[in-house]
Amino acid sequence: MRTTFFLPNKLAAQVAVFDAQPELGIVHSGWRRVTQDGDPLTDVEPWHHTPRLNLENWLRWKPILPSAMMFRRSWLERAGGFDPQLHQAEDTDLVLRLAYLGCKADWLRQITVCYRQHGQSAFNQSLAQARSLEIVIDRVFAQPELPVPVRMMENHIRYNTFVWIAWLLYHTGSPKIMVQYLQRSWPYTPYSTVETIVNWLESFSQFTRGVGGSLDADALGQSPEWQQLMHWVLDSPKC
Repeated sequence: MRTTFFLPNKLAAQVAVFDAQPELGIVHSGWRRVTQDGDPLTDVEPWHHTPRLNLENWLRWKPILPSAMMFRRSWLERAGGFDPQLHQAEDTDLVLRLAYLGCKADWLRQITVCYRQHGQSAFNQSLAQARSLEIVIDRVFAQPELPVPVRMMENHIRYNTFVWIAWLLYHTGSPKIMVQYLQRSWPYTPYSTVETIVNWLESFSQFTRGVGGSLDADALGQSPEWQQLMHWVLDSPKC
């Protein structure tokens, strides 16, 4: 069973954007999360919080789904395509490399593809995805000629990335490893102790809504893993 399938006129609509803006290397679009049987769950329209697709916003929000995108071949050849050494997050790595090289991107503001949610999807390969995403972020900030505004975002990007990984692990049934990644986000937080905890909960709720669900904050707060984390927070030098 295919993980993704295109909606009618997807390719023609994206080609039309390329024709209208020949300087573009990427045309991105929205997607629909659907059940294993193809029933709609929720539409994802990232342009509302990420109207501009530049290196800063690719890093900050990572609104990446390759099946919803169209790439100009010359740019793919210039970037060298996907990195076969990455088992997950190879799509994020490719897009960030393209953006670093100066590849311009824009939105086709419509839903063009359906993304099927099932146990075999890459989304549920959470631990491998987490480890690969860490490698990708390390590669970005190892670039010697990274623009200064992006370099100044490093702590913020690392914090948000670790929090997102923690949510992914919790969402896919790995709460013990979730704790480890929230602890790893701690040195990078720009917030006070209480504000950081609130931000973790708000971020988890936002990410869960993004996949068509609703966070059970009571269940999370009462879990032994979260209680363990709160004890660790109270013992942290940041307090």
